[in-house]
Amino acid sequence: MNERYQEIISALPKQFNTLLDVRCGDGELISLISEKFKASFTGLDEEAENVAAARKRNIPNAVFFICRPTSLYFKNGSLDVVISPLPLITYKEIFRVLSPNGGVFILVVNPNTTRMEVKILKELGFPEVALNGNLLIAKK
Repeated sequence: MNERYQEIISALPKQFNTLLDVRCGDGELISLISEKFKASFTGLDEEAENVAAARKRNIPNAVFFICRPTSLYFKNGSLDVVISPLPLITYKEIFRVLSPNGGVFILVVNPNTTRMEVKILKELGFPEVALNGNLLIAKK
């Protein structure tokens, strides 16, 4: 298993109902998570071939869509967990769709920007922000 995926799976809450993986690629992470958690999963990716590969996995309770991550088509507060390797511009949108007790798990792409990302997440309203290895975890 991918070491970064293991970090995410280990950091997830013990229970949640909905999970969104932004830039899900071929759906491998959702597949691994679905083996350990019963929830509803959504994967978004900009590449049609990634979405097609993810759909071929036939993961129960999972749907995959081609979508640009700058505007998430979910109701306010409708998701418990969001996983994302995205730049800062999307954090406000992620905060909007997270449930009141939700959390976001962000793969650290550039360690040089981590301090700035923590600051921005706190300014957006995430009271709890922590770095755990290569994973930035922010909870409402």
